[in-house]
Amino acid sequence: FSARSMSKRLINKPTDVVEELIEGITLCHPGVTKLEGINVLVRADYKDVKEKQVSLISGGGTGHEPAHAGYIGQGMLSAAAPGGVFASPSVSQVLAAIRTVTGAPGCLVIVKNYTGDRINFGLACEQARSEGLNVRMVVVGEDCALEEKGVAGRRGLAGTVFVHKAAGAAAASGASLNEVTAQAEHVAKSMGTMGCALSVCTLPGQPTSDRLGPTDMELGLGIHGEPGVKKCGSVLPCDEIVDTLLKTILESGYITVKSGDSACLMVSNLGSTPLSEIYIVARRAILQLEAQGISVVRVALGTFMPALDMNGVSLTVLKASGEGADTMLARLDAPTGAPYWPAWASVPRQCPPQVPAAEFMGQPQSDLKYATVPVEVGQQIKAVIAAICSAIAKAEPKLTEWDTIVGDGDCGETFKRGTDALLARSESTFTFTKPALLLTQVADAFRDVMGGTSGVMLDIFSRAASAELNGRLSADSVDGVSVRDWVAAFQVGVAKVQFYGGGRAGMRTMLDAMIPALDAAAAQADAGACGAAAAAA
Repeated sequence: FSARSMSKRLINKPTDVVEELIEGITLCHPGVTKLEGINVLVRADYKDVKEKQVSLISGGGTGHEPAHAGYIGQGMLSAAAPGGVFASPSVSQVLAAIRTVTGAPGCLVIVKNYTGDRINFGLACEQARSEGLNVRMVVVGEDCALEEKGVAGRRGLAGTVFVHKAAGAAAASGASLNEVTAQAEHVAKSMGTMGCALSVCTLPGQPTSDRLGPTDMELGLGIHGEPGVKKCGSVLPCDEIVDTLLKTILESGYITVKSGDSACLMVSNLGSTPLSEIYIVARRAILQLEAQGISVVRVALGTFMPALDMNGVSLTVLKASGEGADTMLARLDAPTGAPYWPAWASVPRQCPPQVPAAEFMGQPQSDLKYATVPVEVGQQIKAVIAAICSAIAKAEPKLTEWDTIVGDGDCGETFKRGTDALLARSESTFTFTKPALLLTQVADAFRDVMGGTSGVMLDIFSRAASAELNGRLSADSVDGVSVRDWVAAFQVGVAKVQFYGGGRAGMRTMLDAMIPALDAAAAQADAGACGAAAAAA
């Protein structure tokens, strides 16, 4: 591969990232404040609630935002301890958080299963207990890509946010520390997560990684860029990736979700994946789960626990049926003041039927009433259209020449396509005895064959003129169309072209031809010309 380049970041200095991130959080979110002299974030109202409910604390390395500070608020966390980039917070940070937010109801510390986190959070909990504080700790390790063996075991991933939400709602409802802990443990053991990535994350101030080449992807990697369980030499189609992730989760043996069960689905952006692709992933995951008889009752989609700028996604499947499921769902649905839990993730998933086409196809032209003019008047209108088409056909080389100088050179050809369509439809579908209807038919022709901005603008012009003319010809039949009616209709058409297109006279647009033509027609009207003569002008 090419030489590694330094990553580009919107930072000042790599050493200041954590401090400036924390400052930004507190400036943007009034419900979150910082402890003086130490990097710990807490609920701004912690003094009001610490004696009324169990407090929840979590944390981990910086680089996973919005985790964990984004989940501080009523109904979720009371405090978060952010370490350095991808580094565990210190014992002092965690202990300061515990001391600050823990009251008589107690405190639950939620830790992702990484060795540094377990040791530092665990030691802080032990010291807090020695000081007389009622503290429990739950370790979350729901990664389905790894076997549960050795000292480290399974990693804690985005599913941890489900634990924050359910346990936080339990605490907000007044549940005891035992009950809140039980809720956290229930969620932790009822879910599985697996991710994939197309690129590896890059730490601030460090060169970009070359572990994955331009066509590589990786399955089952960690949220710190740890190598996955499988490296693929080419990027698989999205549906195949999703199917692989779900198959691994459902067949891992860590959770039991089968046909007839319900589940919550989390689709988490691992950093830099476009939202459009996240929705494509979610689409396949929902369809695939439901094809296996698993009802997806909640969907949480967004950026929950990323790995800096990693381009990838993780899927979490949380069992939502069986013992304790109703209580868990109610707690996932409970309101929260945490800024980064999406409100719509707490709404039962529904898939309303598509809106029938009849609702938006518009009223058939045959059902609308248009004034009719005598056949001879219709023939005059037809002759005028033919004359216009002939003039444009003759001018086509000149139009192309001029547009080559000031534009992309397709003006003449575009207008020729439009006039050819008008001439062809004049002999087949045009209704010349109903002038307002005719203008909509002309608009249809422009829309069908011209394309580009010119076609759209002429479409707008003709439809706006049609509506105005139809309003002026209120009778079922009239002897003819007055010059003033044509002029008024065309004035509305030009005004709409100016409104939607933003152009004005002198800007080298079609308005520089349309406005003088309209002025000429208006002059004919003032002189008392007949309708066809004015149109020809």
